[in-house]
This record gives sequence, structure tokens and C-alpha cells, in this order.
Amino acid sequence: MELINILLYVISKLGTADYHKIFKILYFAEQEHIRRFGQKLLNDDYVAMKYGPVPSNAYDILKSVSNGDLNNYFCLAGEHSFKAVSEPNLDYLSESEVSCINNSIESFGSLTFSERTDKSHDDAYNAVKLNHKMDIFEIGRVGGASEDTLHYLQENLETKRMFK
Repeated sequence: MELINILLYVISKLGTADYHKIFKILYFAEQEHIRRFGQKLLNDDYVAMKYGPVPSNAYDILKSVSNGDLNNYFCLAGEHSFKAVSEPNLDYLSESEVSCINNSIESFGSLTFSERTDKSHDDAYNAVKLNHKMDIFEIGRVGGASEDTLHYLQENLETKRMFK
């Protein structure tokens, strides 16, 4: 439910957005969230796809909209674009998540497709083969996270795995 509400938040802030814009906004917000707070923004894995990093579960959620699923949350606004049809439940988003998403929208929301693609084809993206999972620590490192912050992130992820 958290991921759906994050997607709703991004899409509602943008008005209408395609896969590419949504996913790059999330990617840049992810980098900032790791750098500033030592925690992942999304409980998702990024995959290096042709036009840049794509959060895998978010992609699956939005693909299901074209099948008529989740139509109480999203609707198609073109072949590859979406609109939010309900408001995000902000109880599912932390202040840090909202802050990083808003910063990402402000900084990258007006970039063209090519500009977003070029910017997202960074060292974390280039470190893996196409269609492979990206390393969250490389994403953080590219986003400017310190080694101490990345160590903190690693400890948090290990703790979460222990309690699954």
C-alpha cells in the first residue's frame, strides 16, 4: 500500500505523467533519501533498463492499470501516461519521503525525456548490465551519500531482513 500511495503522490503532483518521468522522479528522490537519511525511499529494486533505472514493483503496478486493475487509484491518460483518480493517503508517506519527492519533482520534473535519460545513466546505472538489478549502495553513492551513511543503510537493511 505504501508504494501505491507514493505513486499516487508523484502522479498527483505532476498531474499527468508517463512511466519515464515517474520512474526518474522516484530514482532521483531515492538518491536524495539515501544521502540525507540513510534509508531507502522505496521498498523496491531498481533495474537498469534501456532508458534508465526503473523501480521493478512500481513498474508492475502501473502496467496492471492497462488491464483495468487498480482503476480506483490510477487511470490511463494516453498509451503510457497516468493520472491519479484518488488522493494519496499521506499516512503512508513519511515527511522525509515527501520532502525528497518534492525536491526531485522541482529539480527534475521539467527536464525533457532525453535530459532525464542522460542524467539517470549515471555510474550506478552503468555498473550493471542492461535489465539487471542495480546496487542500492551504488545508487546512494552516486547520489552523494557518505560511506558512514551507506554503512548505516546496510545495517538498516540487514535488520529489516532479520525481522521478515
